[in-house]
Amino acid sequence: MTTKTFTHHLRKGLGSAIIELQTNPNREIYREIVLRACLFNIAYDPQVEGTKSWYLYTAIKTFEDTDYFLDAITEKFQKRLWSRLWWQVRDLVFLFARDGNRKALDAIDEKYNYLKNKLPKMKKFDWKYFEHQQIEDLMVFKIEMGGFDAFKQCADDINEMITINPNCVSYDEFLMHAEEKFGKEMVWEYIGESVIKKPPYTHEPPPIKIFKYGEFKKSAYEKDDSPYFSKSRGRAINFSRQATPEEFEKVANDIISEPDENVKAKLLLTFRRVDFPLDIGLILPYALSGNDFLRESAAKVLSHFKDERVHDLATQLFERDVVNAVKLLKNNWETSDAAYIRKYVLRSKKIPHSVQTTLSEIADCGDILMHLYENGDCTYCRHKTIQAMIKNNIILDEWKYDSYEQTRRLII
Repeated sequence: MTTKTFTHHLRKGLGSAIIELQTNPNREIYREIVLRACLFNIAYDPQVEGTKSWYLYTAIKTFEDTDYFLDAITEKFQKRLWSRLWWQVRDLVFLFARDGNRKALDAIDEKYNYLKNKLPKMKKFDWKYFEHQQIEDLMVFKIEMGGFDAFKQCADDINEMITINPNCVSYDEFLMHAEEKFGKEMVWEYIGESVIKKPPYTHEPPPIKIFKYGEFKKSAYEKDDSPYFSKSRGRAINFSRQATPEEFEKVANDIISEPDENVKAKLLLTFRRVDFPLDIGLILPYALSGNDFLRESAAKVLSHFKDERVHDLATQLFERDVVNAVKLLKNNWETSDAAYIRKYVLRSKKIPHSVQTTLSEIADCGDILMHLYENGDCTYCRHKTIQAMIKNNIILDEWKYDSYEQTRRLII
């Protein structure tokens, strides 16, 4: 395996990189590559996938000098880290500590004491860092390792900190873990009359805003600077949950007559989860629009329909917009379409999120599935690809070292 291929496989979290480290006697050529992966977040979306820390720790353990990695990781651990990188580095330090490593345990204490002293003095908490939650992560780990004595020390620290600054530390997860581990009665008997208050563990979701059609249509003319037009998407979903068939038809007619392409796109969002009520021939041209938002909105709506016209549109679209072309094939896949995938998707080692998800559901060709498996960014989506591979009798031993836990369980 070349260092370029190894780097690619390692960053994707593929088990092949771990096997290479285990079997190559010259594994030292990969040492700096592994270290760099440890010090920079390599997860696509850790809130969905989890971190790749177990995977990286497994890679580290193939080397004789694990302190080389630990020293750099603990140095990084003491710095101010943005949330996603914090999760990865934190979990790596925790894995060393669970194996009894004294350096890792000392690093946790050092970070804990630093945050304990720093947080009460802070007036603003930057959302990128969430340091008031980082110390809570450390508290949860401390009670895991140190039992009730550790709980008492952390509870005393919380009490001291929030006496100075009531908003400087989060502690609801800490209390939940403590209650699960020691029982509510034991936990609250110790806390007693301190300033720590029992947080509400069940939160009522805010009521869904009900939009009347006139209000919803008016909002489509408002400027939306939110990422991916998320405000407009939310309004459209809320409206579609309670709209009547008559209102859906009214929206559809207004889309056809509306001259502004961005407004058309926002109104089309109504039909992301509800079928468009008029002849889809009226909106087919929108999927070829030069307006990216309109083209994406139209492709999403049209993807619900199994229709020869949608299939023909997909084949036209491949040359200029692979993502939406694949989307249109979701309910219109034909065996001959594999040629388009080989021509337009397999030539790239960057697989967009939605392309991997859709093709994992519809493609049944081994070379296409292997390409998705090796090049997709999201391990959660890769798990869907793997399930498709299994259906097609493709089983890889390397899955037992995959960075995604659910994939490892398939082999175990």
